[in-house]
Amino acid sequence: MPTFLVKQPGAEPLQVEVADDQDAMYQALSRGVAGWLQHVTMVADGVKFDVWLNEEGKLLGLPINLRVPGDVFVGNLVMTGSDARTGKTLGLSEAQLEAATKWATGKASKVEWMG
Repeated sequence: MPTFLVKQPGAEPLQVEVADDQDAMYQALSRGVAGWLQHVTMVADGVKFDVWLNEEGKLLGLPINLRVPGDVFVGNLVMTGSDARTGKTLGLSEAQLEAATKWATGKASKVEWMG
């Protein structure tokens, strides 16, 4: 089963297994961020992964979760992998899981993001 990483504000990140089905993954992402999905590509210590957050999170006044260069991410965050060729959402690889966990716990040495 694919593994996602979920980070709630003020909490440690948690690994979550989801069904290997694009519709089920979409539902898990939407529930995970509690709203409309916004996608961001992160690169932490040279490893690329996807971050999903609530598109209206700042408008809704959701709490700050993580700071990124030049901005903040609010509300729940869900980290996944993806297939660059097809655009499909995937579970995190071992390298992505390690990089996403380091980033979510403030231990990544270099972080970049693309909205």
